[in-house]
Amino acid sequence: MTSKIILGRIGKNVRQQRINRKISLYKLSNLLCIAPDFLDSIERGKRDATCRVLFRLAEVFECTIDRLFAESPQAKVDNAIQRDYPYDS
Repeated sequence: MTSKIILGRIGKNVRQQRINRKISLYKLSNLLCIAPDFLDSIERGKRDATCRVLFRLAEVFECTIDRLFAESPQAKVDNAIQRDYPYDS
């Protein structure tokens, strides 16, 4: 698994958790003590989140850090289809 895939996965999970909790990007960046542009880059999978930021995100979202790395159920289905039928996409 490449770092690009992991960064994308973390970003999607962070964005989904933030949206589910109805927290603005600006407010979450303030809670994390980081710039809104940096948080936006994390959510888009363009920048690495530091360990400190990951721990803080887990704390704010009241989840474990591994939840931020988790693959979504839809992604699991998509990956299984791609694996079983690599020429159909």
